[in-house]
Amino acid sequence: MTRADRFRSAVLLSLALLASCCGSPPTTPTQTQVSPLTLVSAKMTGANTTIPAVGGTVQINIVGTYSDGSTKDVTTMMQIGSSDATVASVMQSGLTTGWAVGQVTITAYLLLGGDLTPKASGTLAVATGPATDPTLVPTLLSPDDGATITESQTGILTFNWSTVPGATAYHLNLKGESATFPAIDKPDIANPPYQITTAGIDTGTLWHWLVQAQVNGTFQAWSPPRMLSFTAGAHAMRSSAALPWPVLSAPPAPPTSLRGRPGKSR
Repeated sequence: MTRADRFRSAVLLSLALLASCCGSPPTTPTQTQVSPLTLVSAKMTGANTTIPAVGGTVQINIVGTYSDGSTKDVTTMMQIGSSDATVASVMQSGLTTGWAVGQVTITAYLLLGGDLTPKASGTLAVATGPATDPTLVPTLLSPDDGATITESQTGILTFNWSTVPGATAYHLNLKGESATFPAIDKPDIANPPYQITTAGIDTGTLWHWLVQAQVNGTFQAWSPPRMLSFTAGAHAMRSSAALPWPVLSAPPAPPTSLRGRPGKSR
């Protein structure tokens, strides 16, 4: 064997030893595509019960089931509303307060693509309330029953009613006939009058407003409602059925905008 042959053999042996030590070249791991979780269903807890008396509360919670089978409290992700906020209304947290004797349906909605999709519901009753005392029922003063408000009239609307002897707070409710949520549900107004800005309120529905007084720590009977409608003015309109207006949030300094929100109560 010549010197060249011996050198060639040594090189081939070295390459064979190197391959046996290092093994085959590493392969790139296959990446698994993970699908995003979606909310499959939701269950309401705390409903299908009775609040013993006006002023009582109950906590509503929504538990969601996701596409991977996991569950999670999704209460604050939902918009929770009452079929009649003058009987019972719901805060964004799910805390529900009874305002008058009666029964309501509580529905949890999920906002999808600009539409409210109902995901869970239950019923709630308020069993007892104070006897109606006409002297403790506010008289609505303005706006007049059947009034039509045009936004170009400065965009400010003032609600006024008579004071009630011994009242420590007033509860104002403004609800549209075709609206999912009330435009106003303020139970902590110290004294009339109360102002709002009309920017954003829906002109496509008829509105009802009414007031009740809190006397000796208890909310009394509601006043008879008055009707109200709005016509388009200088401000852009937005449907109140699409998104909830604030409910039971602490009112900012008047005039209060209907569009402000911490979130439902909805």
